[in-house]
Amino acid sequence: MNRSHVVAGGLTVGLLTLCVGCTPTNWDDPMGEPVEMQTAEFPPPESARPQVVLMKAANVSGAREVHDGPARAAQLVVSNLITSAGAAVVDRTLPRKLESELQRIERGGVSALEIKGATDVVRVQITKIANSTQFTEASSRKDGEGRTVRVPASCAFTSQVAGTLQIYGTTPLSVRETFYFSGQDSGSVDMNNSKCPLEPGRWLAMAEEAVRSAVAEPCLQNPFKNALAPVGYVMERRRINGTDYFRTSLTPQLGAKDGEDAEIWQQRKERDPVKGETSIRRVKVAEGEFEDEIGGLILVEVDDPARADLVQVGDLVKVHYSVWYDEYIPTDVTCKATASTTGPSFGPMLKSLLGSAAMPAAPAARPTE
Repeated sequence: MNRSHVVAGGLTVGLLTLCVGCTPTNWDDPMGEPVEMQTAEFPPPESARPQVVLMKAANVSGAREVHDGPARAAQLVVSNLITSAGAAVVDRTLPRKLESELQRIERGGVSALEIKGATDVVRVQITKIANSTQFTEASSRKDGEGRTVRVPASCAFTSQVAGTLQIYGTTPLSVRETFYFSGQDSGSVDMNNSKCPLEPGRWLAMAEEAVRSAVAEPCLQNPFKNALAPVGYVMERRRINGTDYFRTSLTPQLGAKDGEDAEIWQQRKERDPVKGETSIRRVKVAEGEFEDEIGGLILVEVDDPARADLVQVGDLVKVHYSVWYDEYIPTDVTCKATASTTGPSFGPMLKSLLGSAAMPAAPAARPTE
């Protein structure tokens, strides 16, 4: 719950005082020059780890011969993704109570269940498991020196899987984001049997590996982690050797680690000129990178001075997990994610915020001194 009240000259949020026109004085001078900042119009949420209920993964593909191994493999990977995003898995006894409610939502119904102590519910389902074989007869060929090379008969085995990874908001219980994934694992064995027999245990191992590789792909895991990443707020700005740095409420335990990308968002009031309704719009004002070992603090470095000038005390900040596609090219794995129903990557803490994710135009860069 956000706690805020008006005080003389500023706004207190939790233990942080947001003071209009005040110059920060809690850093030592070696940390560079303090820069005066405006205070955001709306108080930020308290920084906290999202509390996630992880449902038991289910195999709904109808391929019962592989048992629940692929589902268990997916669940383990997803559990690790949740914690690496800065969230926490809580209340492992609740999934049994939730299953019927999630089924109600899938049928188009509405759930009235109140979930206390959790911000999100995550569910993994394996929707397809398909195994295939291909027999290749023995053959021969000539090598570069004209010698005959015999190629033995072989069987190729492929296990293909597909599934969904869903995030539900808890107030009310409803689907917030859905991710689809698919992948495969394959191998070959020399054998003369055209029926290509393979033990059930080998098929199971291949299906499990296909699931693990698909769910662990950056094109799936990074958007998933972004949807669960904790949200913090800007506390202070410093200029060190001409570069702007922002101290935030995020810590390494909340995902703010050296080298991770950061996004800074601002909440702005917007009035619909037709309906006359007022809403809060979320606008990304700056991008940067978390840096550590600067006075023992985790700071966000913003290289663009024009963007840095847009940032206000109390603006929202979060980790943005991304992948360098020029260095990473997926091979036999595909995945996609639906558009978020509550805005990109902020989750239920800010579910009431609406609007575009695009950054506004920055003002002209300030002259260099």
